[in-house]
Amino acid sequence: MQDFQPQIPQELQNQANAWVARFAPLVMSDGAPTEQELRDRIRVCQELQVDGQKLRPQLQAIGDLNDPVVETFT
Repeated sequence: MQDFQPQIPQELQNQANAWVARFAPLVMSDGAPTEQELRDRIRVCQELQVDGQKLRPQLQAIGDLNDPVVETFT
């Protein structure tokens, strides 16, 4: 008998991966940003906060998964 491993629905997985992809450039950039780049980053952070608050409960409801994307939100 195989162990039951819950799977993340593909659409939810895509949304979570897209969130991480939008977050990554904020922490992996080089050099000092311009004023406009800082304003853009602040806007992206605000959007990520809203989107992350929507994704977190959906991902947590799936259960204890050893998925790095799920761990990012929990």
